[in-house]
Amino acid sequence: MMWLRLLTAFALAALCGAAAPYKEEDDLKAVIVLYRHGDRSPLSSWPNDVYFTNTSLWPDGYGQLNNMGKQRHYQLGKWFRERYDGFLPRKYNYHDIYVRSTDVDRTLMSAASNLAGLYPPEGDQIWNENLLWQPIPIHTVPQSDDAIVATPSCAKHRQLVDELLSSEPFKQLNAELEEFFRDISEATGASINDITSLDEMYSTIRIYKEFDLALPEWTDIYWEQIASLAALNFQLYTYTTELARLRVGPFFDYLINHLQAVSSRAVEPDQHVKGPRQRLVELTDSSAVKFLVFSAHDTTVADRLNAMGVYNDAVPEFSSTVIWELREGGNGNYVNVFFKNTTNFERLTLPGILLGPWNPSLLRCRNGHRNPIPIHTTPEDLDPVLTTKVECASYDELFEEFKNSSAYTSLSSGLSDLFQNISALTGYDVNELEVSSFSGLFSTITIYRHYNLTLPAWTEEYWPVIKYWAAKKGQWHTNTTELSRLRVGPFFDYILGHLDSIERNSSTATEHLKGPRQQLLQLTDKVTQKFLMLSAHDTTVADVTNAMRVYVDAVPEFCSTVIWELKTGRTGSYVNMYFKNSTHFTELILPDCKFNCPYDDYVRLLEPITLSAEEWAEKCNS
Repeated sequence: MMWLRLLTAFALAALCGAAAPYKEEDDLKAVIVLYRHGDRSPLSSWPNDVYFTNTSLWPDGYGQLNNMGKQRHYQLGKWFRERYDGFLPRKYNYHDIYVRSTDVDRTLMSAASNLAGLYPPEGDQIWNENLLWQPIPIHTVPQSDDAIVATPSCAKHRQLVDELLSSEPFKQLNAELEEFFRDISEATGASINDITSLDEMYSTIRIYKEFDLALPEWTDIYWEQIASLAALNFQLYTYTTELARLRVGPFFDYLINHLQAVSSRAVEPDQHVKGPRQRLVELTDSSAVKFLVFSAHDTTVADRLNAMGVYNDAVPEFSSTVIWELREGGNGNYVNVFFKNTTNFERLTLPGILLGPWNPSLLRCRNGHRNPIPIHTTPEDLDPVLTTKVECASYDELFEEFKNSSAYTSLSSGLSDLFQNISALTGYDVNELEVSSFSGLFSTITIYRHYNLTLPAWTEEYWPVIKYWAAKKGQWHTNTTELSRLRVGPFFDYILGHLDSIERNSSTATEHLKGPRQQLLQLTDKVTQKFLMLSAHDTTVADVTNAMRVYVDAVPEFCSTVIWELKTGRTGSYVNMYFKNSTHFTELILPDCKFNCPYDDYVRLLEPITLSAEEWAEKCNS
């Protein structure tokens, strides 16, 4: 471990230059926060446990954030506001803060609760007098793609852990604990042969204690030993330099890279990161923010503390937090590292680095106003379901052919005077092949109208024609069956796969999906949920409705919604569709079908614009 500690110290010292003591007047330039999620229900138990299977105790399910966890993180958010008020503006702006979470319900909900405390809306950010809360974006990456915060599978790391557990020191430890393992196995009904089984046992007992549940005597007799060995188990995964590099190396590469970017104000701070890591860093788009937040797990916190050589030999409790502060003093930049839990806020001294003192201020907390619900996402360049950022060369070629076709060019024939006038009025070059420019004009003018801004007279004069051509643009990307298949085929494959899983009531209903699409659908883990929500853009709504030939010939306004309902009647299952905006709630009827469209007919009618993953990938890459 000493080599990793020296390496970490060297990297941070290189960033900081000569280490300088903290001074109150020193300029705070950046803050990075890593915290564990709040209190949750248990994830696992032992055969003789009488509470785990009592689902009335865990109404939200296993491993889910509970109200204590929401409140704990709300208060932590208030603490952040108290400590960093003045540095972090009270009014939310995406340039200031970037929040990233592992793709797990309890970490996403913890981040939402924390942000409710950090950013209570004030002034013009109060959008609902009865709800003193505002939405703040929380970003995530699928677990299998997240080498920075999550712990994706690594065969080499697993091999090294197995070798460590088979080493002589651990064999000797197991021999010394043989009687303890035998007693615990007898008490729990579980087969316990080493320390790797004790971390979840510790967590479950800790949760039961917080719920004041009556526990068997052995949980008190062996509690200190269980806690100590669970803490040791958390050290296993970063026990040696090589284990630590494989486990948390990408995180520290990211952290140091971010601090260097802020310190040097580099325009492209991620240039030294190559390959998949470069893509992961770029996906966060966080290089310029001064407040970077990671919402994760006890293992995440313990791994990083132990890798830095400052682990306190205790399992990180709920909402435990590590804070890195970058400051600028008279001798240059330096880094302070802190650890916070519910009882302590302490400065961490990394080997080889001098850290200055800080006096924490008193905290004030108040009740929250919102129940956080997890929101999952996939990076845009990996998501062909909801975005159009995944490259598809075949689609681009087909769309260019369409733009050069007589059907497209005839739309703008005879409108040269209009294009010339709009160009002169806006300063924007609109010509006969850029009718799509009107969609941008339409959106901007619509926003200005919402703000009751005084607009030039030409916006009223040309509003009908701008509105008309903007609506037309919503049809072009799915103007033909083949364009529709390449543009929204994966979306309908996803929708039909989900409906099919409900219709068949089968957890294997996605077997027909292969490759990346299968992975994406599995990552959502929503194939058995009865209420599926997808949040996207005006282009998404327009593309999907036009591909089904139910487009309403108008640019989808903010919050425009398409609803699919799968119902079962006396004659079988059927699908209803609706479109809702701020003024209408309308039935959508597929051509050649009817309202209450029989399920099999609905699937058959959408098949021409549906693409499986293999077909989509093959067509896009051919």
